Order: sequence, then C-alpha cells, then structure tokens
Amino acid sequence: MPRLSEFYGIAIYMYFADHNPPHFHAIYAEYEALVRIDDGVIIRGELPTTAMRLTEQWRVLHREELAANWATAQEPAALSPIEPSGSLGPWERWPVSLMSSVSVVASFGSCSPTGWCANSTSTGSCPACSR
Repeated sequence: MPRLSEFYGIAIYMYFADHNPPHFHAIYAEYEALVRIDDGVIIRGELPTTAMRLTEQWRVLHREELAANWATAQEPAALSPIEPSGSLGPWERWPVSLMSSVSVVASFGSCSPTGWCANSTSTGSCPACSR
C-alpha cells in the first residue's frame, strides 16, 4: 500500500485496485480510518479528534490529487506523492482553527532582515522589533 503523504504523525495510504467508494487510509498511532475522498465521511475505523480534524483539512486541500491517485490506483500504476501542506508556508502549516488557541505562533529565532520576524505573536508584532 503506497504512502501518499505524512503530516503531524498521520500517514495517508491508498491501496491498488481497492474497493469503492474512492477513499484513502489515514493511520495515526494505533488508529486507522478509511476516509471517503469526495466528502470526508469515515467509512470504517476511527481517529482521535485532532488527527481527524487535521486529516479533514488536508483532504479538502488535496481532493483533486487524491481523486487522480484513486483513478491511477485502479489501473494499477505508480501513485504520485502529495505534499503534506499544499502551498502553505512553513509558519502556516497549523490550521487556523488550531492557531487561535496558541498565543505564540513562532518564537524560534531572532528578528529577520528580510521582513518576516520569527518572534511575531498571534496578536501581531514582535516585542523586540515591533514588526
């Protein structure tokens, strides 16, 4: 079963010539869920709430790629890997719904001359440089 993607400890797999409806397997620790590609309904299994929320947000971002991989897997032919976060930048990988409960988005470096400050908080500016 080819692994298509992995993010936050969640691995996404798809079997070759698997049964309908089109779906993927999301595996997190000892949990596994079969998730329908078109609407995100869990066909079988379960995931913890946070893992399911992250999987759903990822599914929405990559629905077209998942559908294309499903069609390819029915041939069967080699599947294409899918980026964990789509086109989001490294500081935007946490879903907005999770970031709202985090007071500091990033505090892992010093102020950057390029304009983006690694010390910026979710409320806006860096206490050191006011960016």
